[in-house]
Amino acid sequence: MQRSKGRVSNPLACDGSIPNDSVSPTNHAKTHRRKNLQRLAALALGLPLSACGQHDLLGGLMQSETIHLNAVLFSSYDHIDNFNVVIFDVFINGVWVGDGGSGTGVIVGAKFTFGPQIITWRLGGPEGMPRNGDTVTAKNHLVLRREDVPPGTNYIGIHIYPDETAEFNFSTDSYPPETPKDQELQKSRYNRRRSLHNAGN
Repeated sequence: MQRSKGRVSNPLACDGSIPNDSVSPTNHAKTHRRKNLQRLAALALGLPLSACGQHDLLGGLMQSETIHLNAVLFSSYDHIDNFNVVIFDVFINGVWVGDGGSGTGVIVGAKFTFGPQIITWRLGGPEGMPRNGDTVTAKNHLVLRREDVPPGTNYIGIHIYPDETAEFNFSTDSYPPETPKDQELQKSRYNRRRSLHNAGN
């Protein structure tokens, strides 16, 4: 009697799966394509977080692009054409950081973005003072870098000078000190007022 030819089944692995050498080229290509699509989807999900500066593509934490500090404003403005002058509406990159600039007030938790800083302020004084109400933009190029901020810093001093420049300094647990330029201008202001007082006597 002639034995009928039966269909030989593919051998199974111990876990019931078909060994790789028995997988057809077509199925292998589909599996490879599916894995590539899964990788692309995982990358796409990671991109929005990375763009916000919060996570990298591997899910690790990245450094923030902003920092919150207590802002203390100093102004060395004294006079314009014998008119006493003050400053107000001081903004850094669109964030309001105070008025007056006496070095005694603080804006708690002001948000600063690392990178170039655009500082503006307005001039105020008696009626008739030249440039009264004008907005001034700092002439010097200021950049706030993470490495410039010492560890543990809580305060940033914003120093505004009558030559239309500005400067930062930092402190951990108290108001930042006056800068050497502050002190020099303060001395000049004192001598000027003393001269005016003596001339009036």
